Amino acid sequence: MIDYSLESLQRIYGKPVDHISHSYTKWMSRYERYGSVIEWLRDHDPLWGEIAEAVNEYVRRKWEVQPTPLTDRQIHYYLVGSKPEVYMNTLKYYNKLIDLILGLRLSGELDWDWISEQESEVEYNGFFSWELDEKDAIDRALGTAESYVFQNPWDYQDERVMVITEKRELKPQLSWVCDSYMVDLVCCKSYGVWSTMVHKVAKRVKLYLRHGMRVTLVFATDHDPSGLDINRFYMAILRFKWNLNENVEYYRLMLNMDQVERLKLPPYPAKVRDPRYKWYVRAFGDWSWEVDALEREGMQRILEEYIKSKLDESSIKEARRREEEQRRRIRERVEEIKKYLREIGIL
Repeated sequence: MIDYSLESLQRIYGKPVDHISHSYTKWMSRYERYGSVIEWLRDHDPLWGEIAEAVNEYVRRKWEVQPTPLTDRQIHYYLVGSKPEVYMNTLKYYNKLIDLILGLRLSGELDWDWISEQESEVEYNGFFSWELDEKDAIDRALGTAESYVFQNPWDYQDERVMVITEKRELKPQLSWVCDSYMVDLVCCKSYGVWSTMVHKVAKRVKLYLRHGMRVTLVFATDHDPSGLDINRFYMAILRFKWNLNENVEYYRLMLNMDQVERLKLPPYPAKVRDPRYKWYVRAFGDWSWEVDALEREGMQRILEEYIKSKLDESSIKEARRREEEQRRRIRERVEEIKKYLREIGIL
């Protein structure tokens, strides 16, 4: 009888007791011998040693400028543009790059947080216990009271923007811009959104509409057979299932052919096995393009410029004015409370 323990499963699949994966064994043995995956590659595969150095330098530099993780596709396109003599825009090279990134992460030469993963999401529920002196706790609570004041500039105009993407691995980079301008960001996964994410989007949009606002839904997906169809799919659900028509605008921000041509973005072959391939190829030919090819800064710049075109400067000023007025009143009230607590010996 199978007990589904690790030992039993290792035995069933013919693996050693301590086996993790072939890739793990391969990269860790190299690291243990040289103390560095990059050093091992320099000795045994100089071409990929050069690529590994370029990856390491690029990812570290980008993280120092802005602590949001890159996608493996962004690293791929960086190499396509900067190392054409050693790195090719093919599936073979891309797959080998993925394996290399794993090796660099296992060896500690790249931090796990520096590269975004499409599927991995972890939610922690719980905190470490800690103790604080009662007087300090009260003082801290009062001292931070004004930090809870928040005024959203979108509340002072009649239009809202919501960004929708199926590129979940780009969420940290898109959030960097959306959070700065208090814009809703929705990251869906492919077509599995009928009753979950899109339902939440529809409820949010209807809330804005009830408050007399117009809503622009902004889409960012790849320019490939599935990317364009996902854009269509999301819009069709919202329009025909949830009846979001009046005062709702649907706008595809990226990726578009004018951006592809103007920025000379590198293509990749459209996937022949994609069920939507035959429709896509009739309109656009055999090539596809990914949002990742814009690079992080280019993608963020396009998004920021669009958001700023929708957000009135007067709304920002009014929100800041009201925030400061609320903070001033809270500071005055906090000082009154502290004075009283000192008089009765609590502080």
